[in-house]
Amino acid sequence: MKRVVATIAATLMLGSSACTPRPHPGVEPVAPRLVVLIIVDQMRADRLAAFADRYESGLARLRDEGTVFENAHHAHAMTWTAAGIATLTSGVHPSRSGIIGNHWWDRGQRARVDAVTDPGTRRLDRPDLPGASPSHLRVTALGDWLKRMNPSSQVWSVAIKDRAAVLAGGRHPDGAFWYDFERGRFVTSSYYMDEEPAWALAFDSARSVEAFRGGWHLLRDENGYTCSDAAAGEDEPSTFPHLFSNGDAYYREIFNSPFGDRFTFDFATALIDGQRLGTDDASDLLIVGASSGDEVGHSYGPVSREVEDYYLRLDLMLGEFFDHLDTAVGRGGWLVALSSDHGVLPLPEQTRLAGTPAERHSWGSLHDPAQSALAAALNDERVDPGLVRLAYDNGWVLDADPDVAPERLTALRSRMAASLRDDPRIEDVFTWDELVSDTPLGRPYEAEFRRSFDAERSADLMLRFREFDLAFAGASGTNHGSAYAYDTHVPMVFLGAGIPAQRIESPIRTVDLAPTLASYLGIEPPAALDGKIIRYPQPTGRSQHQSFGNQRNRTGTNPACPK
Repeated sequence: MKRVVATIAATLMLGSSACTPRPHPGVEPVAPRLVVLIIVDQMRADRLAAFADRYESGLARLRDEGTVFENAHHAHAMTWTAAGIATLTSGVHPSRSGIIGNHWWDRGQRARVDAVTDPGTRRLDRPDLPGASPSHLRVTALGDWLKRMNPSSQVWSVAIKDRAAVLAGGRHPDGAFWYDFERGRFVTSSYYMDEEPAWALAFDSARSVEAFRGGWHLLRDENGYTCSDAAAGEDEPSTFPHLFSNGDAYYREIFNSPFGDRFTFDFATALIDGQRLGTDDASDLLIVGASSGDEVGHSYGPVSREVEDYYLRLDLMLGEFFDHLDTAVGRGGWLVALSSDHGVLPLPEQTRLAGTPAERHSWGSLHDPAQSALAAALNDERVDPGLVRLAYDNGWVLDADPDVAPERLTALRSRMAASLRDDPRIEDVFTWDELVSDTPLGRPYEAEFRRSFDAERSADLMLRFREFDLAFAGASGTNHGSAYAYDTHVPMVFLGAGIPAQRIESPIRTVDLAPTLASYLGIEPPAALDGKIIRYPQPTGRSQHQSFGNQRNRTGTNPACPK
């Protein structure tokens, strides 16, 4: 099959039309033999610039040779990994993909449901354990569009996290692999295949995962770092070196280090070679999730020596990976896009040092007022307290007995929301009834919360906490999940043949990524997507900066760390 593509060329203008882009005049458009989407978990947009003076390999190549969109944002409110992955690869918001979070409350089961765990499938290596599948994903994704156009095309995904690997691949990829924290190997389920490929078994037999048992030491001399090695608010132990256990706990511990992603890229390289991706006329797609950056960021915060060392190592990992693509596929035969599922909130302790108010709020300090608000509402509405239980999953859930009438639940939600809005730590509360209605509310971040809302899966009360505050916090570490810029602002970079080296400040949304990659592959994306094909402006200068929605691009800390 002759591969036809509509290349997004430098002569095209940024716009929202979904028509097929024009190629360079006089140039035969040819699709890349391999498209690789790299999703770096918890990578804030400022990471491309934060340590740029020391990037010398893959991240440097992306910055210097690629098209960098500097104002890319997720446009939904609940910025969790599963929601971000599904958004990037499906081109629709969580409200339509159904993936509103890593898990949600199932009102029928009256229990939490994981985004990808599927009891109807089995782990191939451990048939006694349930597998994973994209059964909860309500839409198709980029890989599905490619397979529909050309069934000979291959679509594969790999990540440490099962939700990242499964949701990235879409509904019908050739395979998805994720990490077994107990055994230190990549695994898959019966949803994808009947038996693991020979190359995957050989990779596991080599046990390259054992190479990191010496611990996590600094890549460079201490003088080569600008971030503190012992900042307030970091998880303990907070200083280098970070040593690993001798036993099987090691396999989980390397996840909280750059070596989880080192192992992932090694596996992705074996996958490329084993499946011979990018070696024939049918364009292939590989999605690689670099999950360890999220674990490191959760433990130490975005402005830490651990995160600094992680990105210096990621720079080298990406460089080696790109070099392998040049060898295996051929320079000019591949295209890489890099983005992230979400950003992260700075450690409140560091935000305060920068002069911005920020606090930690424990589970109990938030649950107790909510429980009191529910008790008062139940009393006012004369509802038996034994019929409604308070739970939390992406917001407060009223786990109600089926005998509780819908109008009573509406009244309970309204009363609870009014009470919780009086809490100075809570900027706003959106009720299920408000979001299920099309009636505009005229409130800040309303659009973002609507894009995160699913009538079947969303909570009864969705909360917007005070900016820079860490809700449901422990004594250390940090989190994400808000509609604020530090969680929504992520990188979006394209690198490959025909991609101009330029930086663009015009705002785009992460739902634009999938249809844009589809256009590179010569695919007509579904007409009803939320995202649009990105048009590149001419690389003759920067476009005027614009703000995106409610975002103010406030991160609370400097992109890099002061010495």
